[in-house]
Amino acid sequence: MNTKNNAHEIEGPLEQLFDDLVAQFQLDDLYDQTFYPYIAEFAALLPDGSKVLDAGCGIGGDTKKLLEHRLNVTGIDFSGAMIAKAHELIKEATFKKMDVMSLDFSDESFDGVWCSKILSHISIKKVGKAIDELARVLKKGGILCYAVLVDHNGGDGSEGVEERILEGGVHYKTFSRYYKKEELKNMCEKKGFTLLQTYPVHHMHENVDYTVRIFRKDS
Repeated sequence: MNTKNNAHEIEGPLEQLFDDLVAQFQLDDLYDQTFYPYIAEFAALLPDGSKVLDAGCGIGGDTKKLLEHRLNVTGIDFSGAMIAKAHELIKEATFKKMDVMSLDFSDESFDGVWCSKILSHISIKKVGKAIDELARVLKKGGILCYAVLVDHNGGDGSEGVEERILEGGVHYKTFSRYYKKEELKNMCEKKGFTLLQTYPVHHMHENVDYTVRIFRKDS
């Protein structure tokens, strides 16, 4: 991974980066089926009609799958262009431009929170604030599921700028955080979450490792 730029240099331009790329994205290009089995595991823990926040929804690939599980979905993303595209592609969900570190929702608004990849695009210095906000808007007893990049080599974690390639062949640079194996789990447990399931996932196309974890908010 190229770490030439530091987190402070790249986090600001990320919104513009995804705004600029959205015209090249198609639903099937941006979101493959890698995480679909875990959406099913997440959805199985929630009654039909449960209110779910899709944090970092992009153009709505995961939102679309969540809807198939009969959930009431609100998608947020900090890219206005992504949200506009999501509105265009998916009519059955609510979409709002919003920063995960400053959520404009009342406390305990959602039965579940799905956040695929978004926490891997936030510096370790700021991710605690994001977890606090997700916990705030999740009801007690609610379900949180995240997918994050992980350093499975037992390292200390790393973050910086790297080049990624979408399935459609689009090259782009982004800020990525690779977490230590238990790093984010420990943070969530300290904030009142109980771990229910852990799934190691190798993303064949991106050739990177993710960890998917499902938690219940107990306090």
